[in-house]
Amino acid sequence: LLSAVLGLFAGGMFADAVLEPGRPGADFIASSKGEDRMEEKKGTRQKETGRFAGFLLYLNEQKRASANTIQAYLRDAALLDGFLGFQSDWDYQKADLPAIRRYFSFLQERGLSSSTILCRRASLGCYFDYLIRLGVVSENLPRQTPVPPRSIKMPEILTAQQVDRLLSAPAGDSFKSRRDRAL
Repeated sequence: LLSAVLGLFAGGMFADAVLEPGRPGADFIASSKGEDRMEEKKGTRQKETGRFAGFLLYLNEQKRASANTIQAYLRDAALLDGFLGFQSDWDYQKADLPAIRRYFSFLQERGLSSSTILCRRASLGCYFDYLIRLGVVSENLPRQTPVPPRSIKMPEILTAQQVDRLLSAPAGDSFKSRRDRAL
């Protein structure tokens, strides 16, 4: 599961779909092919396979997330990385509430539904939970960001004329016509 999800993510599947060329972070995500690299952070060395390997392990082992959830959460973290121009978890020490609010405003401007924005807020909240566990940030900024209320779509109701046409439609003497008239 881990290698499949990481392969889809690091293999560039999300790079073209979620980031416009030339946007900060797009070149990093597009070039991240899952190669192993050693990074030194806060005096400890950790082997990292791809940009979000630690977050992927957190989702899989701690949260027991499904493969689809992992893909969505990784994509959403990559989108935020690209928007903010960040290339590592440690860059989030520079993140502030106005930047996160600008990101959600950007999503609204692009025409995303309030349900989609709420889902992205939840996935980024989980990413910030992970960053809090690492000691990178001290507060969950996405969860402090107001988002639009979920819109409720009302069903379309047939007019009286449409109901009359529907009821008079099954004409004839066949079995199906009689059945349809009985309904």
